[in-house]
Formats: sequence, C-alpha cells, structure tokens
Amino acid sequence: MNQENLSSKTSSAVPPVVPRSNFLGVSVEELAGLSVQEIVGNETAVKMVMHYYRQLSEENAALKNDLNTATTYVSGYELKRVDVSVGAGLQFVASLFLAFAVNILTGDGKPSPGYLLLVAGLVCQAIGLFFSLRRETK
Repeated sequence: MNQENLSSKTSSAVPPVVPRSNFLGVSVEELAGLSVQEIVGNETAVKMVMHYYRQLSEENAALKNDLNTATTYVSGYELKRVDVSVGAGLQFVASLFLAFAVNILTGDGKPSPGYLLLVAGLVCQAIGLFFSLRRETK
C-alpha cells in the first residue's frame, strides 16, 4: 500500500513534455510575427521575414564583436595580473637581499658577502620593477 502511494505521487509530479515554441528568444512557430501560411506565396511577407532575418544577423554580429572585445580585455587583465604578481614577488626577495646586505655591510665581518647580496638585491629590484611596470606590446 505504501508502494502504491509512492508510485502515484511520483507519476503525478512529472510534468508532461511540451514542445518549445521559443528557441533562443525567437519563436519557432512564427517569424517576424507571421505564420507559415501567411508567408507562403506572399511577396510582402517574404520581404518582411528577410528584413527580420537581417536585423537578427546584425544583432548577432554586434554581440560577436562585444564578446571579442570582452575576451581581449580578459586576456590582457590575466597577463597584467601575472606580471604584477611576479614583480611583487621579486621586489619582496629584493627587500630581503638588501636588508641582509645592509646588515652584513654595517657589521664587523667580511664585507664581500654583503656586496654580493647588495648586487643581487638591486638586480631583483630592477627586474621586479620591469615586470610591474611593463606595457603589453602587440
């Protein structure tokens, strides 16, 4: 009895399959407000449908251009984001090198490791600035 109750509930909950009369915002039953019977053999109706088709084609071309523009912006943003991240990482490493270089150079020990770290820090700083500030070239 419980099984019968369950099967009757599930069969009534499934909606019947209804054919769609609208595909991507365009009616499939009529075109430009005209049914098939009105279009067949009517020159004015055919011209109206062709005009409607041209409008849809122009809208499609405009949307493709907008998508292409947006895709270009996104790829440029991704490239710049990577460049800035690399630049920031290099500048962080440069700060560490320079800090240790100053510490070693102002201490009582041998200055040669300090000079080596100073040069490495300045090189990292220059490369980091290059990545952070460079412009994309086409």
